Amino acid sequence: MRLEPIVISGIVLEILIFGSIIWWTVSKLNKSERQKQQYYQQLLDSEQRFKAIFDQTFQFTGLLKPDGTLLEANKTALDFGGISKSDVVNKPFWSAYWWQISSQTQSDLRNAIAKAKTGEFVRYPVEVQGKDNRVITIDFSLRPVKDKTGEVILLIPEGRDISEKVKAETALEESKAKYKAIIEEQAELICRYRRDATVSYVNDAYCKLL
Repeated sequence: MRLEPIVISGIVLEILIFGSIIWWTVSKLNKSERQKQQYYQQLLDSEQRFKAIFDQTFQFTGLLKPDGTLLEANKTALDFGGISKSDVVNKPFWSAYWWQISSQTQSDLRNAIAKAKTGEFVRYPVEVQGKDNRVITIDFSLRPVKDKTGEVILLIPEGRDISEKVKAETALEESKAKYKAIIEEQAELICRYRRDATVSYVNDAYCKLL
């Protein structure tokens, strides 16, 4: 009979130890779960901030794999083309509607992607098409993103509408050409001087006299 209290005490001790182990394990799991939830929430918040910035930019922006597969396109670019993400995401960038304006445009883009894949920053003006057959000129660039080892892991395509600038430059050149043609056709001698009295221009009639 004397052994009974000892046995009971041993069982109680085992129960207490086992209970402590369970409590410690559950508390650790809860802490780990809370940390996971916090981590996931941080990722979600970061993604939401990225999406907000990404979709609120006025210029065309996207994300590409180094091989040219489109991963993301912002709302500005999609709205301009009158297309949805499902039309272009996970497909070659050059096959997207914007670039179907000509086979040469698509070929130039493929070459640009090949250069950017090697780590080179590429930039050039190009015409692209949007909904209702609208055509604009954009200042287009491809920016490579590298990891810590220097390997290109992403390409960032960006495009800024410069149609009005191009139109203004074209109009100015046409105006200059018309002015020059008119001056050259004049029979009168025409000579233009700078402020320092040096000659800046003479027409053909003036040259013939000399």
